[in-house]
Amino acid sequence: MFTKKFVKDRAKALKIADNLSLTTVVLVGLLCFTTYHAMTNKVILEIIPPHLDEKVSMAYNSVSESYHIKYGLFTAISMGNVTPTSVMTTIEALEYSFTPGLYHRVKATLQEQGAVLKKSGSTLEFKPKTWEYEPETNKTFITGGQTLRPLNGQPTAKTVTYEFIIEVNNYVPFIKSFDLYDGVAHNQRWISENS
Repeated sequence: MFTKKFVKDRAKALKIADNLSLTTVVLVGLLCFTTYHAMTNKVILEIIPPHLDEKVSMAYNSVSESYHIKYGLFTAISMGNVTPTSVMTTIEALEYSFTPGLYHRVKATLQEQGAVLKKSGSTLEFKPKTWEYEPETNKTFITGGQTLRPLNGQPTAKTVTYEFIIEVNNYVPFIKSFDLYDGVAHNQRWISENS
């Protein structure tokens, strides 16, 4: 029945065919635009993972200031609170936090530290007091009190700073540079005052 109607009214059929062709061309154009946009757009994620008290933003190759600080705090606390029995667990937990080359150096340092702690029966405790992210240098500073508690003897306390450069690649954060030193953070203000 429809065929007879289309055959009789050829002009109407051609108009419908033209509209369908135009619609197809528009849909193909929209599909190309969407595909291009999906492939070139770097999405920014806003997440609130457990143990974070505020929203953090993560893009393809960057993260927000609060993420730098939280990531630095997690790493400093993990590395700074070590007992002879927890060293291997700490090493395993930090495996994907550092670049591969830096991880092997940190692993060797923590293993040496663990051997010394085991031999003396000591524990190492770190309590962060101040933290800062410096966007100009991309450095995160975690400063706090470090206490060495020997099995028999007086605890020894000092102020130390963990300094990290945290980079993001393909939404994956990792520590590119790491330093631990006595005293306050060696930020730009400290460098200008002490040079």
